[in-house]
Amino acid sequence: EVLNAVDLRPNERMLDVACGPGLAIRLARARGAEVAGLDASPRLAAVAKARTPDADIRVGDMFDLPWADAAFDVVTSFRGIWGGCEAALAEVVRVCRPGGVVGLSFWGNAKKMSAYPLLKLFGDVEEHDADHAKEMAQISYPGVAEQMMVDCGLMPGTRWSLAIPLEYPDVDLAARAWAATGPSYLAIRRLGEDGFLAAARGAASELYGPDGGVRFDFEVQFLVGRKPS
Repeated sequence: EVLNAVDLRPNERMLDVACGPGLAIRLARARGAEVAGLDASPRLAAVAKARTPDADIRVGDMFDLPWADAAFDVVTSFRGIWGGCEAALAEVVRVCRPGGVVGLSFWGNAKKMSAYPLLKLFGDVEEHDADHAKEMAQISYPGVAEQMMVDCGLMPGTRWSLAIPLEYPDVDLAARAWAATGPSYLAIRRLGEDGFLAAARGAASELYGPDGGVRFDFEVQFLVGRKPS
């Protein structure tokens, strides 16, 4: 969806920030782009490198990208940049060339999704982390992501969204998959891994269908901005 929206073309240079295991990088490379990625996790970065061996994959901090100004035609971040990450978005804009494009994806409003029983677990955090967790989620609110782009020097387009169906064969796998997502980190720090998994199993049970399996639609929102020439 995003690679189509940014009109990624062969030989263009693309960076994916918070690239995780590198699915977007592999898809971009299949289109003929020159690809790079950065993630804070050495293990995820290793998976990304294994998927696309000729990609420039680095371990690092998205608030201090290790590339020169205007190094890329396209920069993306799939559920890596959240509310409160303006400094990271400014780094993205710095490494994007004038006239280049930035594509972001992020979750929709958690309270409006059928997945809310699971999503609300991410808010079960220590008191000193609560404001940060709320700020992260605010990127889904109308106008917030657009203003972040404007403040960082981008011209945002029109936001759009898709309902992505997620399904797991059983409650235990759904809980373990949920515990493996980035936003679970703060909740696991408060509850412990066993506590979080127990809570996630309970939440997933609420979404268990009568014909078996945990199934729900998950809203993902998208926004593309252009850096002025």
